[in-house]
Amino acid sequence: MPTTKTDKLSAWFIFISCVLMIPVGFLPMYFGIGGLVFTLLSLAGGLLFTWYGFQHLQKMEVSTAKKIMFTSFAYLPLTQLVLLFDFIPFK
Repeated sequence: MPTTKTDKLSAWFIFISCVLMIPVGFLPMYFGIGGLVFTLLSLAGGLLFTWYGFQHLQKMEVSTAKKIMFTSFAYLPLTQLVLLFDFIPFK
């Protein structure tokens, strides 16, 4: 979390960061270095993060923050592996 307190500002930072993951997931395909599989996985992950971020914004509980944290533990290595195999090299 951006601060050491459980406050609305931290919850908003988390939620906005989660929402921004959705369009950012399309950038590799837009620039021609990622394929459809990576884009769909990024979209699904971004939507999941946004849902958990919204839940955290509403409840502001440790359990909702942990869902975001544990999702990132799976999302980051999975997307990197998929990008490795779904990579479109520059021509």
